Amino acid sequence: MRQEHRLRPRAEVGKVYREGRAWKNRAAALYVLCSPGKKTQVAFAVPKRLGKASKRNLLRRRFREVYRKCQPSVPPGMRMLFMARAHAASLTFCEIEDSVMDLLRRSGVVQ
Repeated sequence: MRQEHRLRPRAEVGKVYREGRAWKNRAAALYVLCSPGKKTQVAFAVPKRLGKASKRNLLRRRFREVYRKCQPSVPPGMRMLFMARAHAASLTFCEIEDSVMDLLRRSGVVQ
């Protein structure tokens, strides 16, 4: 993912978390905040309670790859935060993909 599509700094991630609309399922939570006129930006968060760094990095890579596949269909001006939940640590890549696509469809980001 290109650097201009990353949601940074930490204050911006916090703003999406506080002010954005949330959709949740067993594997993840998606927070979306619309910012018309800006580029689409996204952040991925995996809490430490899900395991050691290698496990968290694996989950983060899987979430990024699923998002990369559907990125062309995401409209501009969306600021999104994907947060992995405890159940995600035991899921396969295909199950994570289904879960993330479900969140994107329910939120209206992707049709």
